[in-house]
Amino acid sequence: MEIDLVYNFGDEKRGYQGKIFRDGFEEFLTNRVNRRYYDVEGSEHFVKIFSKVQNADFEAGFLTTLATLRKKPIGWRIGESITECYLEDYENVKLPYKSSRDDRNPNSNSQGADIIGFLISKEILFIIGEIKTSRDETKPPSVVYGNHGLIYQLTQLKTKREKRLDLIKWLGHKLEGLDNSDETKQLYVKAVKTYSESLHTKIKLIGVLVRDTEPKENDLKNPYTTLTNDIHDEMQLKLLALHIPIKISDLATGIGANSFAN
Repeated sequence: MEIDLVYNFGDEKRGYQGKIFRDGFEEFLTNRVNRRYYDVEGSEHFVKIFSKVQNADFEAGFLTTLATLRKKPIGWRIGESITECYLEDYENVKLPYKSSRDDRNPNSNSQGADIIGFLISKEILFIIGEIKTSRDETKPPSVVYGNHGLIYQLTQLKTKREKRLDLIKWLGHKLEGLDNSDETKQLYVKAVKTYSESLHTKIKLIGVLVRDTEPKENDLKNPYTTLTNDIHDEMQLKLLALHIPIKISDLATGIGANSFAN
């Protein structure tokens, strides 16, 4: 997929960027993002595990039905999956567990943070953050502000040590309880070591706006200024605006049906 950098401020430790997805986005959406959004890998694992249970007295296709249960695609959720795939494919990020597997209600947002995983760099760092999808022409859009806005949520992650620890513990439980590789668990150990030795401050915070509007630096400039105020010297921060070439209202159509069920 072709991605253009349209504005850039700061460095690897702290900064913000605006990027446009161009040629190849439709294929990225219908293949890579589709598998992420519908958690095809998780569905395959689910069916494989329970198909092996002896004396399972049910019709075999029912497992596939269970694994693929989900209401119609939702724009903001697809925006989250676009971001997750982008981070893994282009930003040296590993997101080892899909938090949507914990949903009781697929129409609601998860609590805690949208992003929790590892940044693979000179050191292994935890990366935690939030994603907002908006077609609001205002710059910054309204999803940046308020008690559920990007600035407030990232400020909570920046200032609340207990909130960061809860997320780190949650991820550890998930990695231990799943069939994850030793390599993934080693990433967790290394990130914990880096974090603890920095007195709970060396971590990457990330905030992402998924937009279908014209790129403007004002989307991120003021939020970045606010968030870097009184930030600990060890703490890293990146804000991203990802501009997609189709309307957010068309994402549900563009992503297509669950590829696991086909």
